[in-house]
Amino acid sequence: MKAGIIGNSQASFNQHQNVPKPDKIGGKPKWDPYENPIDRYTPTLEGTANPSAIRDLWNETNHAAQAIRKLVASMLGNGDASGQGFWAVRAGGTLQLSEADRAQAQQMVSEDGFFGVRQTTDRIMGFAKALVGEDASDEQIENMRAAVQKGFDIVARMFGGFDKLPGVTKETHASIMQAFDDWKAGSTQTAA
Repeated sequence: MKAGIIGNSQASFNQHQNVPKPDKIGGKPKWDPYENPIDRYTPTLEGTANPSAIRDLWNETNHAAQAIRKLVASMLGNGDASGQGFWAVRAGGTLQLSEADRAQAQQMVSEDGFFGVRQTTDRIMGFAKALVGEDASDEQIENMRAAVQKGFDIVARMFGGFDKLPGVTKETHASIMQAFDDWKAGSTQTAA
């Protein structure tokens, strides 16, 4: 496996420094497909309602993200571009999964899995509430909803449209939007 495909974003989290601009080759930024983009992201906790909750959620999410990167690397021939899985995907062929990889992937997105609808909804809402506080104004809640929606829109474009997203993703989106509605309905503050 190439070094760097499964990075440790904890180090990035602890190093609060600016992300350097990428080098350019022929006017285009260099991009390393083995780089973990989350390693370059440093969350800002200043001004958030609950920094310790954000830090805990961040660490939990990164731990699970490492597990899924390992699973994908395993499926694609251990992340090596010469692996059979990699070339099968590139050629539009069928990727053969081991039973262990298939079971692990199914568990991760199952009803009780880390990437399942319930846990993902809880985690995203936990982040949102930790950022602006449980008693956020309607405006703050709508700002959080818009940010989450933007993330779903980006993923939908990658898949060729919202209708092309996996079912679990569509279910998660509906669940999260309902959670925002519920949060807003319980909000007692008015927008400033």
